[in-house]
Amino acid sequence: MKIGDISKRANISVETVRYYEKIGLLPEPDRTASGYRSYRQAHLDRLLFIKRCRNLDMAQNEIRELIRLAENPEADCAGVDAC
Repeated sequence: MKIGDISKRANISVETVRYYEKIGLLPEPDRTASGYRSYRQAHLDRLLFIKRCRNLDMAQNEIRELIRLAENPEADCAGVDAC
């Protein structure tokens, strides 16, 4: 799906999608031969997760840490447990 499609489905602006890519919360999508971004369902799922976190007033670093933990389920959770 194109950036306009994913922004509508997530109910966030195109600029916000680009911003999340820029700061590394959203992985960069593949590009079509003509250079357009091509998003997958995984991108939409990530955007919806970020949106829920932001609605809970979570900071970007907190969201980034949750994403890191989700991507590495075998990682040491001692830092999280200490909080």
